[in-house]
Amino acid sequence: LPAPPDPTASSIRPLAAQLRNEGRHEEALRTIGRHLRASSSSASALNAAARLCNELALSSMREGEGEGYSLDAAFEYLQVSLGMRGTTRELQAVSLNNLSIFYSRTAQPQRALRCLLQARRRSGAPRRRGPRRGAAEGSEDDIRVHVALNLTAVLADLGRHREALEMAHEAVEDLRRDAVERGEAPQASLLSAAYHNLAVQQERS
Repeated sequence: LPAPPDPTASSIRPLAAQLRNEGRHEEALRTIGRHLRASSSSASALNAAARLCNELALSSMREGEGEGYSLDAAFEYLQVSLGMRGTTRELQAVSLNNLSIFYSRTAQPQRALRCLLQARRRSGAPRRRGPRRGAAEGSEDDIRVHVALNLTAVLADLGRHREALEMAHEAVEDLRRDAVERGEAPQASLLSAAYHNLAVQQERS
């Protein structure tokens, strides 16, 4: 009997990443689609595929990625992720947060703001469930903080500095509270970004 499909998507991650690196984004998306069909689109397979789409989208938005760099492809990966019905609300928030990055990169701050407000509603209260897995922009961990940091930047770009200052304060407080409740230090890069944003907004207010 053939081996059952891997619902974690770890089996297709190397291939999808290679295709993305080579600029073969449509093939990467087809690979993910085939994996979902083979997995009968189970909840675990959907969530794993959505995470993979977010990873590929973020990689595609990094300049210096050679043939893999493509804002249009990043948008497609995120649209596919958001189109998956049955993913967790936190993953939806991650996808919306990353879509806001696309809109910010393409000089569409109003659309970025709408995505972030939707992401904020989906992220809910801070999650308390033990040590973090390593919070990247495409991870559910610390998504509220990522949303608050990006909201700070977008609101500032729109000239709404008082609201931006409030978001900067919120990001710092979320990190502090999270550190206390988890019993571990905040992620250094997030804490540095939060304090930098707070200092910048305090100067502007």
